Amino acid sequence: MSHKQLPTETVATLLRLARLSATPEEQQKLSADLGKIIEYIQALQEVNTDGIEPTAHVLLDRLAWRDDILEQGLDRSEALAQAPRHDDEGFRVPTFVED
Repeated sequence: MSHKQLPTETVATLLRLARLSATPEEQQKLSADLGKIIEYIQALQEVNTDGIEPTAHVLLDRLAWRDDILEQGLDRSEALAQAPRHDDEGFRVPTFVED
């Protein structure tokens, strides 16, 4: 069975948006893998689901539910003491949004 590949330009755009880098060989493999995933999704869209109730989980009768009990969390100073960078108010993180 022959699978379609995503165009290399599309893979390059996805990598750039995800801020990832890849060698040309890795990009070629990603192109093939993503093509297979898209084909699989297209095949799933062809399945007749008329009369099937939507669910978030296929084993709803087996989910383990627990009571929602409020518990004491970490004290602010205790949580901040574990952070590599912080001030008295909260965690300090590097800027990641470009202008």
